[in-house]
Parts: sequence; C-alpha cells; structure tokens
Amino acid sequence: MKKIEAIIKPHKLDDVKEALTEAGIVGMTVLEVRGFGRQKGHKEAYRGTEYTIEFVPKIKIDVVVQDGVANDVVNTIKGSIELWPTLIEICYFEKERRGLPRLKVNNRRRAG
Repeated sequence: MKKIEAIIKPHKLDDVKEALTEAGIVGMTVLEVRGFGRQKGHKEAYRGTEYTIEFVPKIKIDVVVQDGVANDVVNTIKGSIELWPTLIEICYFEKERRGLPRLKVNNRRRAG
C-alpha cells in the first residue's frame, strides 16, 4: 500500500476532490496546514501597516491506495500540488499464549 501526501493550494481542493472521486477513490483525509517553499511567504498590508506572512495557508490531502493504483492517483492530482508518495509498513498485533501482544511487521519491498 502507498500513502500519498499532497500539499495543494486551498482553492484547488474541490478540483482535486472531484478528480479523485471520478478516479474511484472513496476516502481521503484533508488537513489545513501552513508552510512555505521557494516563495518564503509574502507581504500583506492591513490598515496601512505592512506585515510579512511567513507561513502560507495550504491544504494537505492524505490518500492510502493499493500499490497498483498509486501512479494513477498521483497523475490524477498532479499539476496543482507538491507530492510525497511514501511506503506504508503494515503492522498488526498477534496475541501470544500469555496474553501479551507480539508485533509483526510486513516489510515486503517491491523490486525496482
């Protein structure tokens, strides 16, 4: 499975949501975040005083999909975003005889 994290401009949220829905993605997590990149913020004037806004409002979308669909989802969102596709390690707990949990980690990595 892959977790795709996309940072988009707030006005692009409806477009991205609609595109993902049309692509068959049924769930996503949306967070309001602040940050800066190359632009390093911007200046705004309020009541005659200039302020430096260092952290610009953004929207972060998290989508978890099967490996085979990940490239299609990335291509669906591309154009208005910055992407960080990451590998998810699937963990689950299995009960031992004495009742203490034992952690099992599935670390299968794809070749290539």
